[in-house]
Amino acid sequence: MGSDVKELLSTLKEVEKRLIAVHDVRIGIVYLAWGVALVGFMFLFSFTYLLLPDGAMRATALCYWIGVTLLVIYLITEVEYSVRTFISKFEQPNPKAHKVMTSVSIAGWCVAVAIGWFLIPMMLGEVFIQAGLLIFLAIGNFSIYLSIRLAYKTVYNSVAIASAVLVALSLPASAISAVDPGASWMFASAAAALVYLSVAFYHFRSSIKILY
Repeated sequence: MGSDVKELLSTLKEVEKRLIAVHDVRIGIVYLAWGVALVGFMFLFSFTYLLLPDGAMRATALCYWIGVTLLVIYLITEVEYSVRTFISKFEQPNPKAHKVMTSVSIAGWCVAVAIGWFLIPMMLGEVFIQAGLLIFLAIGNFSIYLSIRLAYKTVYNSVAIASAVLVALSLPASAISAVDPGASWMFASAAAALVYLSVAFYHFRSSIKILY
């Protein structure tokens, strides 16, 4: 009887470890995908800034982000489906929590767009456009942190730290923009990519440590 209880507890502990690791991998994949997208934009911008006129450069950047966003959303959807399929074997789905997470996250990203892409450039001027990008990402990341915390009572400090770092990086981005807007775009893209890839690496490393 005692050995059966120990075996059951060991099995439950192993399942818990695997579920935590799956959540870490999910976050890692999401941040890796956006981090790679930002790296791609950084290289694209470095070429278009030198070779294309301003209008063509903006059109190229817009087409890039439309295509990359659709691709990343497709990837995330596939990952989310696989994760939910796996988790459903061990946990009952929680539609209410999922609805809360989705609602808070969408609302947060809408606020991020309004502030980062419109309010900051309109009120502070074009010098702060690059800072607006980083603030946009910071608010969006904080909404992800908040949505998961409210819905599932789970705290991902890595996401909150990423949000704070992105806000801090907006200050040098603005200072560089006053001297060279092109260099500021490179700085903002590289800084955001580094933050995203760091979060991805942290969660991949965490999942490996849990499993092995």
